[in-house]
Amino acid sequence: MYGERQSAQTNREKAIPVSDIIVRTDGFDRMGRQLGIESNRDLARRMHMDVSTVTRVLSGDAKPGRRFIAHALRLYGTGWFNALFQVVD
Repeated sequence: MYGERQSAQTNREKAIPVSDIIVRTDGFDRMGRQLGIESNRDLARRMHMDVSTVTRVLSGDAKPGRRFIAHALRLYGTGWFNALFQVVD
C-alpha cells in the first residue's frame, strides 16, 4: 500500500504542467464562411451542441471543453486545430 502511494506521488511530481486551450474566433469566422455557417445557432446545430454553449465559448465567457473541441474538429477536420484553437501556458 505504501509503495503505491509513493509511486503516485512520484508521478504527480513528474507531471507536465497543464496548458489552457483558447478559441481563435478569427479561425471560426473564416472556416464558418467557407462552410456557409451563418450564425452560432447554425454552428451549434452542425456541432450537435447547445447554442448557449457555443455562444459562451466563442464570446470568451467559457473555455472550450473536450466535447466542444472534439465536435469542432469533427466538423472542420483535425488538420484545422491550429486555425481554430491556441494552446497557451
